[in-house]
Amino acid sequence: MFEFLKRGTEFHEIAKSFNSFNLLLNQTIAKSQTEDITQNLYFLAYMGRLELLDRFYEYKWPLNTLIIVPSISNTRIPLKEAFSMTITRLLATADASNDLDEVTEILEKGQLYHDLDKSIPEFMKKMM
Repeated sequence: MFEFLKRGTEFHEIAKSFNSFNLLLNQTIAKSQTEDITQNLYFLAYMGRLELLDRFYEYKWPLNTLIIVPSISNTRIPLKEAFSMTITRLLATADASNDLDEVTEILEKGQLYHDLDKSIPEFMKKMM
């Protein structure tokens, strides 16, 4: 019974994370015309790994599970679409700014992920 409640709570959390991630990604893309966005992309990759991918892999929700992400759609969308509108767009943006290798390394929990993890203060991690 408690596992069911935990899965429901975590599903709500991943929905909130998709929403926040998408809003930050939209802001980063808007800045890309006038600013260097490398650090933003690294942070988004770290956040995407920690808040989206790790949670998804832990709970193994089917990709066709419907989710509400207000910053993406006014209707329920499949998790697959939520990932496409966030992680896939992050990768495309990283590619366009010549940061794809580093962003991919972070998403795959390579050394750069661990370096970032050590550099982010605990109080900021708790705010994610």
